[in-house]
Amino acid sequence: MKKISKFNAGIVSPIYILLLMLLVACGGNTTDKAIFAPEGSKLTVNPTSSAFTGLTGTVRQDVVVYLNDKDGIPLHGKTITVSASFAAPYTPFLYQMYDKNTNAPMLSPFNARINDYGIYEFYLLIPATSYFDPDNLNITSGAATPASMTLSNTP
Repeated sequence: MKKISKFNAGIVSPIYILLLMLLVACGGNTTDKAIFAPEGSKLTVNPTSSAFTGLTGTVRQDVVVYLNDKDGIPLHGKTITVSASFAAPYTPFLYQMYDKNTNAPMLSPFNARINDYGIYEFYLLIPATSYFDPDNLNITSGAATPASMTLSNTP
């Protein structure tokens, strides 16, 4: 059985600690680089419009964004930007947008990542007393043809 000398043990220990520190420093809290859609790609949104009249309570409106290349094939991993004039944090904000997967509130404008199927899903919560007619929700990504959704809530 080979015995480790005091000299070797003293050098090996700091090297392992240094490697461990480097591994820990490389993980977590990374910032994803925005990768936008290429020329010829197209964004679409469903629904393209949503009109509410005489609401008696808060309503939820689901929104689905699709990103396809010039041949109609879904693009994944691209960054989209979603903005709206009357969504939080604008004053007075009349509705709030939320990420569908995390239920986290999203402040306009926000960036989001298209999933592996070429889709991003979010929703709006619109209080009955928030009247606006109309507002446009805009979705963009690099050189892609943009998409928009028209919203209104009237008494």
